[in-house]
Amino acid sequence: MVKISDIIAKTYQPVELRNSHAKIIDVGGRGCTKSSKNAIIICFLMSMYPNCDTLVLRNHLEQHRNTTYAELSKALDRLGLVENVHFKLKRKPLEITFANGNTIYFKQGKEHEKLKGFTLKNSKNFIGIVWFFEVSEFESAYTLQQCLSSGVRGGNKPFFYEIYETNPPANKFHWLFEWIENEKKDEKTIYNFRTYLDLTEFEQKYWLGIPFLNTINALKNSNIELYNKKKKK
Repeated sequence: MVKISDIIAKTYQPVELRNSHAKIIDVGGRGCTKSSKNAIIICFLMSMYPNCDTLVLRNHLEQHRNTTYAELSKALDRLGLVENVHFKLKRKPLEITFANGNTIYFKQGKEHEKLKGFTLKNSKNFIGIVWFFEVSEFESAYTLQQCLSSGVRGGNKPFFYEIYETNPPANKFHWLFEWIENEKKDEKTIYNFRTYLDLTEFEQKYWLGIPFLNTINALKNSNIELYNKKKKK
């Protein structure tokens, strides 16, 4: 397996997980690599620690396939893990299972009541990670808490990581902003705000690509107001 420090942007290093219960909140625009960073961390932990399962949540179930599922699949490849040797991909329903018996489950937040009956395939396992993707799309902070309750239950967890990521919504009165300010008061919270400009020149060029940079720089020169909005998304 490759070193995760070689495939995670320098701006997120060192990868810091305080204590055995950490809460990571990543806010930033497109191209800041927050999703790839989170996917790499999850796949690394899943491959290294036995009996650890992950619950991945988006507001709508059908949105997983081309986002979280694809991002995690890419992370496995970047870590040097091989399909059907170190892990297996399942598409109906979406699941990723590891050779050590760990599983990544994909669920939806809009029907959080159904999560209350959710059980793990391996009774010896525990949910060690819950990844909330595009938090701003969830209905409310209450919905997040209800979803989290399904992942946090169960005793004797050696660790439990809550990972939240989102683009900042355009609506300044969105519930997300108040939620973030409240969560930042928690000593377990690790808060990051990044844009593509926080990446090194090498990371921008070889990870994001020249076409991405050309497009966004052209927008910066032609419409600075729209560029600033895109940078924040």
